[in-house]
Amino acid sequence: MERKEFLLEQMRACHNESGWFASLNDALNGLDDADAVNKDADKTNSIKEIIQHLLFWNELYLKRFQGKMVIKEDIMNDQTFIYKNDSDWKSILQQFNEILNQWEEEISNCHETKLDSNPPHDSNSTWWEVLLNIPIHHAYHIGQIVHIRKSQGNWDTMNGVN
Repeated sequence: MERKEFLLEQMRACHNESGWFASLNDALNGLDDADAVNKDADKTNSIKEIIQHLLFWNELYLKRFQGKMVIKEDIMNDQTFIYKNDSDWKSILQQFNEILNQWEEEISNCHETKLDSNPPHDSNSTWWEVLLNIPIHHAYHIGQIVHIRKSQGNWDTMNGVN
């Protein structure tokens, strides 16, 4: 299996092809705005905050991968979980799905040699090393989302993970 195929398989498993664990689409299935913003405590993140965080980092790295000039804001990681109160849940989900679809397209269409090149922001890593971490990051947060939904009592086991 070529590296691009491997990456695409991992990205799709996290995005919309549930297998050994629920995909993001299944983990978010049937979730409304009220449930998405629900928190057990101030120190935990809501599902909406987690998706905002994933959206921030995926969009930033996608733009870099596309060769677009991106100046990273002076922002701490925990600040990426913050969303604007007027952010519509459905719009956030739509935007996030578009970014994940764009990732799949970019990986499918990139030349294999690009994976060995250095990202413009990190001369110590290759794109291959950076891209390997994206599905792992997604899987970590999928687990959080499923856990939150289970604790809220709104997890449908038909989406996977009993």
